[in-house]
Amino acid sequence: MKTNLKIESMANKVSAKGRPYKSFTTNEGIMSCFDLKALPQLEANIGKIVEVEVEERNGFKNITGFYAVGAQTAILQTATSPVSKPFEAGNSRQASVVISYVKDMVCAGKVEVKDMEVIALRLMGLHTSLSK
Repeated sequence: MKTNLKIESMANKVSAKGRPYKSFTTNEGIMSCFDLKALPQLEANIGKIVEVEVEERNGFKNITGFYAVGAQTAILQTATSPVSKPFEAGNSRQASVVISYVKDMVCAGKVEVKDMEVIALRLMGLHTSLSK
């Protein structure tokens, strides 16, 4: 699954079979990486948001590919602010601005159409919490 993560730290590990690998602490938990092509990119971008491929096997999350640094949708996907009042009554201007912004992101290929509603709600929640 293609996703955005913030790489917080890295540790050298050895598997039960004696195979060396890297373990990365991310905003979504600890993930391992055995992919020799992705490792240099991950190591070089500790502390940054990256777009990667993640697969879950036997309860472990493994980074299996690296796409880009600083994906724009990462900020929206990792927002921790709760969505309390997404569309306040009478605030259609705010809602139309957010919907327009999300549509622009879809057209630019930054997000998928299926994620539009979730992103709009998160933006509305962030906006209402910031405007208080």
